[in-house]
Amino acid sequence: LLDLPAAVLAREEGAWAQSMFCSVSGGGDEAFLEDSMDFMESLARELAADESVQGVVVVFPDEEFARLCVDQWAPLPPSVRADQIPPEPHRQQRMEAWLDASFVLFMTPVEAERGIIEDFAKLQEQSRAGGRTPAALALVNAPARLSAPYECTFHMEHLELADGAGEPLNPAIVARTWPRTFSLWEDNPDDPDAMDGFFFLGSDEEKAPPVEAVRKQLILQRQAFAERAVWK
Repeated sequence: LLDLPAAVLAREEGAWAQSMFCSVSGGGDEAFLEDSMDFMESLARELAADESVQGVVVVFPDEEFARLCVDQWAPLPPSVRADQIPPEPHRQQRMEAWLDASFVLFMTPVEAERGIIEDFAKLQEQSRAGGRTPAALALVNAPARLSAPYECTFHMEHLELADGAGEPLNPAIVARTWPRTFSLWEDNPDDPDAMDGFFFLGSDEEKAPPVEAVRKQLILQRQAFAERAVWK
């Protein structure tokens, strides 16, 4: 699933602020949380296994969430450290300690955490100005409005949508691995023009397509496939 050298190479190319997204279950909030936990565990382990990575800090929203994940993931590699959003008055000191790692991964951050993310980004800037190589900041499974300014180095999203009448459409996959483009695929093993069961619907250089745009594309593709499927 992961192509983690992309995140490492992007950091080497100066992408100090990254975003990564993985939602493959196509379910609700509970499925998204499980996807996020599984993805973050794989991400932290794979990054830690890279010889060029000197440390990984996973920042959780709160202590309870951190304890839940760490217990499920045990044992973690020694170079992976779990932390939580630090309270005042120790926030500055805790964030400065994060700079010694290669990656600082914010787990499912929300809008309320924008301030601390921006504060850490300022510490990054100060560290680079002082000649240090700071940790790369990465938002993992963050809302689009929060992650939009950051360089997306990995995106894998499974969408199960319906048309206006409630009829299910074929599943869609939105994928990206830096530095390639975002690509949209229809899961249609019945299409002889598909590649390994996936039909290419288009790409975007800048961002993942909105859900409504994907829905419209799938409806159009369903109509086009019906016209082409003379063998059926």
